[in-house]
Amino acid sequence: MSKAWEDYERQIHNWLKHNYPNFDIRHNVKVVGKKTGVPRQIDIQIKARIAGFEISIIIDAKFHKKNIDVKDVEEFIGMMSDVGANKGIMITPHNYSTAALNRAQNDDSDIELDILSLDDLKFYQGFIAIPYAGDVGLIVSSPLGWIIDATNNPAFLASFYRRGLDFNQACKEKEWMYVNFWRKDGEAKTIEELISKQNSNLRSSFPDSTIQVSEISSSNSITHKIRVFDNHRYPTKEYTAYRDCGEFIAFFVLFCTENTFKRNFRKLSYILETAIPIKIKHENEE
Repeated sequence: MSKAWEDYERQIHNWLKHNYPNFDIRHNVKVVGKKTGVPRQIDIQIKARIAGFEISIIIDAKFHKKNIDVKDVEEFIGMMSDVGANKGIMITPHNYSTAALNRAQNDDSDIELDILSLDDLKFYQGFIAIPYAGDVGLIVSSPLGWIIDATNNPAFLASFYRRGLDFNQACKEKEWMYVNFWRKDGEAKTIEELISKQNSNLRSSFPDSTIQVSEISSSNSITHKIRVFDNHRYPTKEYTAYRDCGEFIAFFVLFCTENTFKRNFRKLSYILETAIPIKIKHENEE
């Protein structure tokens, strides 16, 4: 006769297998700790490759009668560090404290961790949006621990920020992103031309700014342009990454502080690489 916690783990494992059939999802995996040298038990391990981007997540299925607290989070972060995992999810049948979620999402290391209740998990596959302009759009998925806010905003098509916050809170936390499109036209038909146009506008409005443009290579060997804009009137530096999508250019803009740049730049890179350009057909079209 199986124990309740085993049924709980299988329930989560089966749900994940059903909703993500193309992912390698394993239950009850043993990994030797790099620091302890002893086998560490992982409840569920997820591995996948999306658009050339490697994803590896370990899940801790907490079968507690109480809410997850800060101590639970710190214990799991320690285990993640020992097995060399930098992405993790804690799932609870109950809930979690605000302090626990803050601790999970604000670790100083490279670790990315989120906490979900079973109710959260049911909607986790919904952390996807389709920002569009006219007849072009992108299928974008949020990075671990973040959500996509597709609320109508005249300044951009969609924004990204930490789950548990609203847009205004994310701005105050100085940790958020947005996406916009540029339809190729006579003014700018390439990423280089668009960057030149935008830089000219920025220097006109902020003549005392510093602007740097560089390149990064993605996991699928595609080179992307990155612009860093710095001005004392901005709350943080502005990091903009560009993606050529055929008829249009998508650009993703990240705002974050220096001490959170490393983890947030990984999130920017993830969104940039996994976004899928699409054509939009409206109902009133033939």
